[in-house]
Amino acid sequence: MPSPENDATQADHQKNDSVTARRNIAVKLSLAATIILLILLSNLWFSAPSTGEDKSNWFWNEIDNAETALRDGYAKRPALYLSIAFVIYVVAVGLSLPISTLLSLSYAWLFQWTAVPLLNVAATCGATIAFLSARYLFRDWVQNRFGKHLIAINNGFKKEGAYYVVSLRMVALFPFFVVNLVLGLVPIKTRTYFFATMIGMLPLNVAFVYFGMQIPSVSEVAENGIGSLISFPVIFGIALVGVLPTLLKWWVLRKDDNDESIR
Repeated sequence: MPSPENDATQADHQKNDSVTARRNIAVKLSLAATIILLILLSNLWFSAPSTGEDKSNWFWNEIDNAETALRDGYAKRPALYLSIAFVIYVVAVGLSLPISTLLSLSYAWLFQWTAVPLLNVAATCGATIAFLSARYLFRDWVQNRFGKHLIAINNGFKKEGAYYVVSLRMVALFPFFVVNLVLGLVPIKTRTYFFATMIGMLPLNVAFVYFGMQIPSVSEVAENGIGSLISFPVIFGIALVGVLPTLLKWWVLRKDDNDESIR
């Protein structure tokens, strides 16, 4: 029977691994976003006319025109745009690419509240692809690479069942892509995994969509300056995205403590 000291040590290791993984993901995401942004901006900047029209005004006009074309295209062919966005997000999650946060905010900015069901279903489908890949194609690799996580997640699933999967999605105890892969080695039905994942991700997806909806258009930024990015809705959206995981973690751990006291 495991001793309390061993349980505490294991919990500390899990916490440290979770913090490290989140930092690595944040660094990769920031790096990828920065590289993409620099490429796009440099391409626009160096293609600007060298004489005549002011270069900075031309720069903002080009971005504004691109945004207008994008919004007009979505208004005329919403099904096409939503389908393409859906496929991109499924692939990104299925391949564990560190761009899901950037895509979530972009979709919210463009699609508004429609992005909530889009993100929730697309992320669940992508996570299920990773889940099935780990189960049927990369079992040995996942076992060797994430064996220490497998023990903890498997034990949690044995105790809590589908509720544990929902909790994992709400609370970042482990990185998202690790949960996708490791649960493929856990004796859970694909249908249970699918719906538990969809339910667990909904609160954070709603928070991200709300935040993304508050990002002003390019024309607003060009007209009112960078200061338009700092507003109460934007600040509240940032706070919501930052605080909600902590609140969910408190709620999940509190419920676990209450259940433990009942048992």
